[in-house]
Amino acid sequence: MPAGGAAAGLVAGAATFVLMPFERVMPPLADGLPDRALWPSVILVAVLAATVFVAVWRTGEPAQGFVALLCAGAVGCAVIAALGDAAWLLFPDRMPDIVPLNAGPPPVRHALSRMEAQDAYVAAIVWGGLLVAVLAAVIRPVTRRRTAALRTLTFAFAALTSVAAAAGGKSEAVLAALAAIVCGMLTPATAARAGLPDRPASTAAGD
Repeated sequence: MPAGGAAAGLVAGAATFVLMPFERVMPPLADGLPDRALWPSVILVAVLAATVFVAVWRTGEPAQGFVALLCAGAVGCAVIAALGDAAWLLFPDRMPDIVPLNAGPPPVRHALSRMEAQDAYVAAIVWGGLLVAVLAAVIRPVTRRRTAALRTLTFAFAALTSVAAAAGGKSEAVLAALAAIVCGMLTPATAARAGLPDRPASTAAGD
């Protein structure tokens, strides 16, 4: 159920972004909405619960509910990171000044503030990449070569994400995590259908 999980992730990611402290230092966007954080929280819980229920109901396999939830989490992390970074591109003059005044002239302080504020969102997309690595691991074994290749790429990009994040390469970590998410979502899409026998290795080369 990767498609359903991905769709749920779009909604869940937007709801979570509203509930998070904006740019780490400002109140959550939900504070300015009626009932504060009540209805975004309800949306978030309802969407994730519905995702698991539909996946299990359609497949009859509890593990597929877990797969759908991982898909939702991974896509949701990407949405959070994209929205957080887009705010700096669309509203640069309204972003918070996080660094001290003695950090340098206004352009330097602005750049440093953006780096500081991005930490939470970069962390979100990095965790999304690692979630996708788990997603690829729970897909049942298949003989299709393209599926095996995508699974290998998923793990490779997830590992690269961790290395880049540890080395302080935020942009590299984000790109690697996005690549891991794409490969992870394509992995189950290329797997053999549930209930059907795997194709013999001799015919898999034609995939």
